[in-house]
Amino acid sequence: MFGALFVLNLMVAVQFNYLDDAMNQVAAQQEKERLAAEIEKRDTQMQQELTDKIVAANGDAEEEALQKKKKKPRKTLQQHLRQRCACCFFDAQKCCCRCWLDMSAHFKKIVQSPRFTFLIVLLILLNSVVLATEHYEQPDWLSETQDIANIVFTVLFAFEMVFSMIALGIKDYFADGFNIFDSIIVVLSLIDLGITLTSSGGSGFITVLRGFRLLRIFKLVKKWTTLQQLLKTIISSLSAISNLAVLSLLFLFVYSLIGKQFFYGQMVDLKGEVTRYHFNSTVDSMITMFIVLTGENWNYVMTTVINAYPEKMYLAVFFFVSAILIGNFMLLNLFLAILLKFLQDAVDEVRVSELKDKEQKRLALQRDREMAIEVEKKQKQVFHNSIYQNEAKAQENSNQGVAANGAGEE
Repeated sequence: MFGALFVLNLMVAVQFNYLDDAMNQVAAQQEKERLAAEIEKRDTQMQQELTDKIVAANGDAEEEALQKKKKKPRKTLQQHLRQRCACCFFDAQKCCCRCWLDMSAHFKKIVQSPRFTFLIVLLILLNSVVLATEHYEQPDWLSETQDIANIVFTVLFAFEMVFSMIALGIKDYFADGFNIFDSIIVVLSLIDLGITLTSSGGSGFITVLRGFRLLRIFKLVKKWTTLQQLLKTIISSLSAISNLAVLSLLFLFVYSLIGKQFFYGQMVDLKGEVTRYHFNSTVDSMITMFIVLTGENWNYVMTTVINAYPEKMYLAVFFFVSAILIGNFMLLNLFLAILLKFLQDAVDEVRVSELKDKEQKRLALQRDREMAIEVEKKQKQVFHNSIYQNEAKAQENSNQGVAANGAGEE
């Protein structure tokens, strides 16, 4: 308990701290380089704009006028679409038919509704249950039921893709990576369905296509926001993990060559049988060291080497223990530290975005309050001005009445 769950995991925490500091330094350096590049780009653009203004000022205005006269007016895209959309009202801002926009808005309400999302998740789960019912030597009625269910699920998922395309538009639909993955699964399912219905018998290609039905389970990622965020974090960490994977591969290759150098030859276990763990070639050495680094019965491999080479006992102990400490407890646990780092960054980004949203809402409310106060002040000012004007008019009328009475008395 103390050694496996506390000390070894404490090593992961230490590696995580050092990794966090190193990646923060790299990020700060990249930020400095990015700012320097932006400043240089801005200076270049300002110089180019100044040069263009000087050239334009010194240009010949008559030549430009002649060139403008030679150019023939061309119809814009909106004009072409307006001619083709004569059946209904044309929206110039959206550059499309109004009827299509209304239909797209209705489909968008349907696709983004919680009931539609729940229905798609339920279909994915039912499809997973149907796939789980397949087994060896299953009865014919079950195979027929599975084929009918495959047709139903394929058609329903195809309709779901079409509805999403109509609701979001082709460009916005394929702007999301999960939608692209979803469309690939649907297309493969349609190909599988078409080949299955048109061909008789089970060929190898059909069997491969049927294997793609299992990918429908991953459609759940599109509807599960938390799992989607986790997958995005793992994908974003692949660049850092790839560098560590190369380092681990180099470590595995070096230790395989060392094992082949010192422990070459046939080895037998305690029962006198020839063991499958040996260092007779580079490939066999890498396989043996990979098994050792995973921690799978590595002490058995070490005792087998010690029995085969009793004169190299201390060398074998140092070789295998150092491989476990460096390769397993440090390099392999460093993968976990990298994932923890990226997960922490993802959580921090979510918190920062939430704080920004709250700050924007607060500023919007404050702005609305200030505008309401200003409007109220203006209304009060207008009201007071109107009262003042009415009083002034009344005073003026009274003065005119007094003057008229004085003139009548005279």
